[in-house]
Amino acid sequence: MEQTATAEATITYAGNYTSRDGAYSMVIDVDGLSGLSVLDLKADAGDVDVKGAYAQLNGIPAETLDMRLYPTNVRSEMGNGKIVAFRAVFQDTAAPVDAGTPTCNTW
Repeated sequence: MEQTATAEATITYAGNYTSRDGAYSMVIDVDGLSGLSVLDLKADAGDVDVKGAYAQLNGIPAETLDMRLYPTNVRSEMGNGKIVAFRAVFQDTAAPVDAGTPTCNTW
């Protein structure tokens, strides 16, 4: 079931997203861990690296910041499509805590 869910999530959500006006863009991938991995998140037509800015504001090296999206089961119909809400979770994968497990900034 896990493999099927991963394959379905890849088909349904993985890819490059850009807002209609081109001001925002996001790259989402499925990497075998829980949730969807946000590889890149930009604003102001690519001039602002949102993930990089978050990392800098929180003293996290940008290369160790992991941003994941988890489904919330909040859904609605809009026109011919569906809107699905996700929760974003940020984690510094290089910040070990008890027993070497990484900590999660969101918590």
